[in-house]
Amino acid sequence: KITFANEDREEGIFVDGRLNGQGKATFANGEVLEGNFVAGALHEGKATFRDGHVEEGVRLNGWLHGQGKATLANGEVQEGNFVNGVLHEGKVAYTDGHAEEGVYVDGESYIGWLHGPGKVAYADGGTIEGTFVNGYIDKGMANNVKCDDGSTYTGRIVNGLPTGLRTTWAGRAGHSGPGALAAAALHCSWSQPTTSSSSSYSSD
Repeated sequence: KITFANEDREEGIFVDGRLNGQGKATFANGEVLEGNFVAGALHEGKATFRDGHVEEGVRLNGWLHGQGKATLANGEVQEGNFVNGVLHEGKVAYTDGHAEEGVYVDGESYIGWLHGPGKVAYADGGTIEGTFVNGYIDKGMANNVKCDDGSTYTGRIVNGLPTGLRTTWAGRAGHSGPGALAAAALHCSWSQPTTSSSSSYSSD
């Protein structure tokens, strides 16, 4: 066990004065790293940050990289495959009760948006599943999704709009004509891009 002048502490297996193997590093600022270290850096294990953010999994250059789990300070949970600290493919459980799973894109203007095959499950039980483009559902199926006018929609989504052969509105007659609802720019739960918070902290 080593205690440094700044009150940082390290304990475990040391090689050439650095943690190498199972160990634990407790920093004066409250951050804790625990698991398997390589040349002084946490390679796989658990990182707890001072704001309550917790990460578990494989790390590269201080970031989650590969299979891992991040529990953010606000309660959001991200789990799956991370690339340089950002969730690339997996599941996100939000604090409002809705959840997502699929592939996420990492870009300058849309970090954490579903892109490609994915699924969103809302807290009220509604779901959308299909192909997403930069956070928007492009095509797929909606099941019992609430809209701004108080109705619910179950049916196909094409080009981001409700349409197709299978549509049901709460308190209204069902509709079976192809495309009749496509022109109605309804504001339902999928009207806004679904985005995840920035997930990972660097442990360097």
